Amino acid sequence: MCNKFIISLGSNQGDRMGYIKQALDHISDDLGDVIAKSKVYKTESWGYKDAYYYNAVLCLISDFEPLLLMDKLLEIEIKLCRQRKGDSNNYESRTIDLDILLIEGLCVNHQKLKVPHPRMHLRKFILLPLQEIAPEWKHEVVHQTISELLQSCEDELDV
Repeated sequence: MCNKFIISLGSNQGDRMGYIKQALDHISDDLGDVIAKSKVYKTESWGYKDAYYYNAVLCLISDFEPLLLMDKLLEIEIKLCRQRKGDSNNYESRTIDLDILLIEGLCVNHQKLKVPHPRMHLRKFILLPLQEIAPEWKHEVVHQTISELLQSCEDELDV
């Protein structure tokens, strides 16, 4: 069974564009068909002050089940030198950050994965690139389109 996923990519360490491109290559080579991708946006860090980020989103058609896909994305992060310090609630610099934001028609509430991403509607650095590739996609919980979510987003960070 194929699922349609929206995945975010972010980097604020080292060769930011290189890490985004390498992650995209790994995803398209190993995980499914990338059917849309946004341009890369330069953004302020969210939740803490640090070097600016490069952020993008893509739409992927994949045979992987959501939890297995998340495991595969974490493997890509490790290949690209991502080092997690433990507490997922703390924001930190990273070579690459890959998240599943949305899955068409599905919600996931698992210790390892929550979809829709619980904070995506608060983040302009997610909503702007997402509007570029999927403006009419309806959030599976709040039932608003990405365009509507962006319009009501109060995030004032520079994107």
